[in-house]
Amino acid sequence: MMPELRANHLLIAAATLFAALSIGPWLPSAANPAPAEPEIAAPPSLSEIPPLSHFAAISERPLFQPSRQPPAAERPAPAAPLGIEARYRVVGLIIAGPSRRALLMSADRKLEVGEGDNLDGWRVDVANMTGRLAAEDLAHQVARTVRRTVEETRPDGWLLAEHAHDASLDLDGTGWHGTMDYSGFTRPAWCWLSGPSGVDFMGLPVDVPRLPAEAVVATMRDVHAAMPWQSFTGSTMHLDSHDVARFRTVVGGGTDGWVDHDGLGRDRHLVGVALQMTMPGVPVVFAGDEIGLTGVDGEQARTPFPWGRRDEWDEATLEAYRTWIAVRREHVALRRGGLRWLGADGDSMTYLREHPEQTVLVHLTRAPTSPTRVPLGALGPDVRGVTSLVGEWPVVEGDHLVLPGAGPAALAVVVS
Repeated sequence: MMPELRANHLLIAAATLFAALSIGPWLPSAANPAPAEPEIAAPPSLSEIPPLSHFAAISERPLFQPSRQPPAAERPAPAAPLGIEARYRVVGLIIAGPSRRALLMSADRKLEVGEGDNLDGWRVDVANMTGRLAAEDLAHQVARTVRRTVEETRPDGWLLAEHAHDASLDLDGTGWHGTMDYSGFTRPAWCWLSGPSGVDFMGLPVDVPRLPAEAVVATMRDVHAAMPWQSFTGSTMHLDSHDVARFRTVVGGGTDGWVDHDGLGRDRHLVGVALQMTMPGVPVVFAGDEIGLTGVDGEQARTPFPWGRRDEWDEATLEAYRTWIAVRREHVALRRGGLRWLGADGDSMTYLREHPEQTVLVHLTRAPTSPTRVPLGALGPDVRGVTSLVGEWPVVEGDHLVLPGAGPAALAVVVS
């Protein structure tokens, strides 16, 4: 026999002997008998099962209460019911702490509602990714389906989509009413009013660029021209949000995450507020902006509102917010009027908000610049003068309206 085969036989024999020695103590024997088989009870006969009446207390009680609460704690019906009970059914509940939401479904649609709420609008989070995966794109179909559901359940509802990029292709007038207008408002505002901050450009690894008014206005016009007017006015205008740096930091107000009480970025911030409160769309104020809070990114920007530290608020900023909000509320042209650009020149921009009931002219400067001369004829037919709402009064010289060049500053006047 070959030496290799003899060696293999010896190894196999040794392994067999080791296995026998190893399991030997567990094999049945006189000294180690096998365990007794367990006794299995016979199944109960049918005669031993209680009658159905025995379970009456269970069968007569509904498995789920519509309110998910005991009957004694039933919630009252909403003051203005949705009127959808006959067409929708509850298919799921989402309970997270105090938040309780229901998922409803009809034959071909789904709806999510909050417990006890009357619904007047929906905001779709990350709408730019909704219904999109790889080559599959159902975004417009989803938007139209949700829009149809909103209009059926609440005709005056508002369907807002969060969209961090150019949303013009998703705003065709048949889906989302509007979007969070980062591309057409927030980014242009940052690029025109940015100061020394060192923050990145909304997640891009570059500093916020500082562009002249011509480039900024051109961007605004390009973005908004690609969507219906209803989508433009149905979108929200943000100087910042919980996802990005605070606007006060972007304009040079500091990076410590607290109030810019010294007003380092106040003047440019308030020009941004004037822009926000006088443009078409829905102004949205991120809590804390109105008192001058700073923040270098979305995390630091989420500083809890310092209600108990009123002495540290920037009162000048708060008062300016009150002023511009009141001006918008009291003048229909700023809420419902059209938009007509009159000029953009480096450090200044000028535009009209026109409505059948009134015309308001807005002039903004980010730094000291030359006065802007506007022909009276450009303001409309038979213009007699202007009435100041906020800011320095312009001067009429011959057939021109001369707008001051001081800055950073903002003015609004009613054209008459």
